[in-house]
Amino acid sequence: MPLVKWMISSLRNFARRIGGGKTVGVRALIIDESDRVLLVRHTYLNGWFTPGGGVNAGETLMEALRREVFEETTLQITGEVQLFNAYFSNSENRDDYPVLYVIREFSGTARIGDAAEIAEIGWFPIDALPESTSPKTRQRVSEFRGLCPKSERW
Repeated sequence: MPLVKWMISSLRNFARRIGGGKTVGVRALIIDESDRVLLVRHTYLNGWFTPGGGVNAGETLMEALRREVFEETTLQITGEVQLFNAYFSNSENRDDYPVLYVIREFSGTARIGDAAEIAEIGWFPIDALPESTSPKTRQRVSEFRGLCPKSERW
């Protein structure tokens, strides 16, 4: 059943892209007590990324964040999350608004969940990300670490 939900969500997002609609997404910068960052590698993209995805119709940002984090990593958010920044992106010829949250309180063991698009997950030192980390993910981590100003664009 989770695969069916993912397929429906993917079809909705595809329809929005074709129609030129605006999309909203959530991203999670998950940091453990050892200052390691949890990143995911997708089956359809090269590189490592923060977990996250699109907000479904009728869903709040926090509901989407909890759902995406659990689907991709099986972690449960247990405490307050920090809204880090909201961005604008037009990289796929559509207006997209990713919202980045910082998560430090969670339970469970990180492993691939029901999200069929996740090939691998891993914990990495915040100051030593893998070479294949996506440029935008590197930028977000640098912003979080205070190494550069926050951007308005993803």
